[in-house]
Amino acid sequence: MNDLVITNPARPTDPSRNPSYPHRTHTHERPRWEALLEEWRGKVTAATARMSVLGVHPRRGDFEFVRSQMAGSLDQIADSIRRLPGEVGEMYDEDKHKLDQAVAALGRLLARWETLG
Repeated sequence: MNDLVITNPARPTDPSRNPSYPHRTHTHERPRWEALLEEWRGKVTAATARMSVLGVHPRRGDFEFVRSQMAGSLDQIADSIRRLPGEVGEMYDEDKHKLDQAVAALGRLLARWETLG
């Protein structure tokens, strides 16, 4: 008997996969994350729709600045959501943290947008 053989019955053996590569366990979450992204895109689209009717407004520059920040936050959310289903272990936790931070920032930006006028 070989004492060096280590088996992991919880992980299915696939001869085409490297056994040391961690098994992805979050792939089923993709629809949930994509729905979250669409929800925030809808909120930003609804909020920024009034930019087309603003015309010459004394605070137009402020509106444009916040709108560009919201676009950046949406990009961060989309990037995290793209990566999350394929990540494992600490990388998943890190991307989830980045997603949470981007969602919180976008929430603050939407609140600021509403106070602009």
